[in-house]
Amino acid sequence: MKEASARYDFFLSHNRRQKPWVRQLVTFLRARGLTVFFDEDSIAPGEDVVMALERAIEASDALILVLSRSSVFSKWCAFETAQKIFEDPYSPLSRLIPVLVEPVDRTLIRPSVRRLDTVDLTDPETREFEFLHFLQSIGVTDAARESFPPWPETSLIDELHIADIDGVTSWGWSGVEL
Repeated sequence: MKEASARYDFFLSHNRRQKPWVRQLVTFLRARGLTVFFDEDSIAPGEDVVMALERAIEASDALILVLSRSSVFSKWCAFETAQKIFEDPYSPLSRLIPVLVEPVDRTLIRPSVRRLDTVDLTDPETREFEFLHFLQSIGVTDAARESFPPWPETSLIDELHIADIDGVTSWGWSGVEL
């Protein structure tokens, strides 16, 4: 169990689908001397998960919310985000930083998060600038582009899609493939 007095620079809120990229982000941030709460290695076996999350969110200067199609529907992300938002929504010491890693319909993002400036890593043309801007905003000034973690995968392979007849025919499918 972690000490009750442990302090973190960041709490990383994410859905398990982003776990591979979040692991790399954690390594990147820790290599720059930042303390990061990451569920995988910050919660001890047998520890009460909800209590550990609540304690860590309260003990974190900022919560980084990794926004994706799956995280907007995640009950865990909603729980973690709500706790940070309602801790003290106007405190400059309590920040929530949304990091968009794949395109998401903005209407699916809760209004209290939608109002915040978002780090958008979805556009290959601007993602390096966005990531540098993010790093500067959290006090990381020594990062070189070649040391960035790989960009998050935005594959739709694991997503379930419902298609109409036009979509099916645009894929070149016939009744045999269906």
